[in-house]
Amino acid sequence: MDDARFNAPYFKTDVILTSERRRHIMWRHSDLGTAQQVDQIILETLFGPAIIQKSRRDIDGLIFIKWHPQLHNGKFLLVVVIDDPDRKWIITAYSSHEIPEGEIIWQKD
Repeated sequence: MDDARFNAPYFKTDVILTSERRRHIMWRHSDLGTAQQVDQIILETLFGPAIIQKSRRDIDGLIFIKWHPQLHNGKFLLVVVIDDPDRKWIITAYSSHEIPEGEIIWQKD
């Protein structure tokens, strides 16, 4: 699989999902569905998040969060993006019933 690029208006640039990170997501978070389904919900989450938080684990990490009613009858998708000066890239994505604690840096009205 090739690397994928997703439009992320928050950054005003694309976010990269490398083939290695996609394999990680597909293996560790297989509940998210097929590669096409994963790409689609990542796209939706990066393009229209409900909340963006600072990561508590990585100083350069931001967590894009969006509710997806079709994901296990309703779960949040959390997409963790590393905000490097040279590029923005996805380190992981996973589902959760809850929004994790953390500093909110942007929230949809």
